[in-house]
Amino acid sequence: MTVNQLETNARFVGFLLVRSADARTDKKGGSYLDLTLADKTGDINCKYWDWNQLMDVPKQGSVIKVQGLVQEYNSRKQLRIERMRAALPQDEVDMAQLVACAPEKPEVMRKDIEDTIDTFQSEGLKKIVR
Repeated sequence: MTVNQLETNARFVGFLLVRSADARTDKKGGSYLDLTLADKTGDINCKYWDWNQLMDVPKQGSVIKVQGLVQEYNSRKQLRIERMRAALPQDEVDMAQLVACAPEKPEVMRKDIEDTIDTFQSEGLKKIVR
């Protein structure tokens, strides 16, 4: 499920990219994390109310696995995180699902460009664009 498909009261478990993460204190003096997490379709504000100050704050640009419930706050969707952890190498996260990217692999696009250049009649022009 992607961020833009999240519906209120839906459960979510998956990997998301950390756009921002800040440790905050609520009105009662408790600690929580305020995060903005994203995939290639968009981002969502997240709260981790049960955050322990002994835990590391995720770094911007890192990938984390989260489990939580989608809620609505001030007419916007918000993910209430119940559990989270850093992504591990064995998770084999597909970064193309988290970051907007070109529709084709770079090698394919490069070959298309090279093939187009090969059709140029002017050798001088070929040298300039290569």
